[in-house]
Amino acid sequence: MMSNPDAKREHLARAAEAAAQFSVSEAAGSGWGEPPEAFLAAYYRHVAAEDILTRNPSQLSGLAFLHRRLAMERSTGSAMVWVYTPTSEADGWATAHSLVQIVTDDMPFLVTSVTAELTRQGRAIHLVIHPSCMYAATRWDSWSK
Repeated sequence: MMSNPDAKREHLARAAEAAAQFSVSEAAGSGWGEPPEAFLAAYYRHVAAEDILTRNPSQLSGLAFLHRRLAMERSTGSAMVWVYTPTSEADGWATAHSLVQIVTDDMPFLVTSVTAELTRQGRAIHLVIHPSCMYAATRWDSWSK
């Protein structure tokens, strides 16, 4: 029987394989820079194995890929917020839930504030993924070069 960390690692490896669904030109312009396995492992580092294992590898890959693309479009000192519902036709993967993706410089309590506002508005939150801001600012910038 596989342990949860091992199962998580294996599932993320399948998500890295699913990254191949993006066109070669789009992937080349995405700044992956290092193998998708390393990026996905870092992106989902603080996400519980149970949350990873209940999601389709294409969803995991697509979510991280979209968030990374948003980060690469952002200018230092600015914030970007994107609310989006991926579809199979447009994105090659789909989810029944909308995504709220935020990329900004370090802002204390931002995740808590956004979560509180979504809750106040009666919106269900299915999963919160909060990659390290320092990691995102440092590594994603270097990957895009």
